[in-house]
Amino acid sequence: RPDAMAAMKEAWPGVEMAEDSADLEECGGLDISADKDASKLSAHVTYRGNIRPGDERSLAELVRTAGKRLLERGWRSGVEGRIPDEGGLKFSVKSSSRVRLQMEKPGVDGWAVVLVYADEPNDYGVSMSVSTKCLRNPAWGKGEEG
Repeated sequence: RPDAMAAMKEAWPGVEMAEDSADLEECGGLDISADKDASKLSAHVTYRGNIRPGDERSLAELVRTAGKRLLERGWRSGVEGRIPDEGGLKFSVKSSSRVRLQMEKPGVDGWAVVLVYADEPNDYGVSMSVSTKCLRNPAWGKGEEG
């Protein structure tokens, strides 16, 4: 998470990213059962901020800048099947007001999603979500699983 946050600070200088949500999800136990346990956990955290007025970059430019900073830190574009742009990043354009980029880092069991959205013209919000895959909980079985 610190690696991804540092990239966001470089990409969007002056933007205060505040934690919007954080969640641990139990994903252990039987795959077909609704009764999951804490033997495995996945973690999700999302940070949000607003681009300062006067920043003339487009939604795509804001996402591209963040993606380039992540590439410099060893991340790679993580959505297969998308056509890469000139910098090797694979964007998902949800609409004219939402651009999304998913990144993964080799050796890291998780991913980061960068989203830039416009609630109004020239009023851009940014978010970065970091999630882990379902990973073994080392505290499970030691009385610390809560």
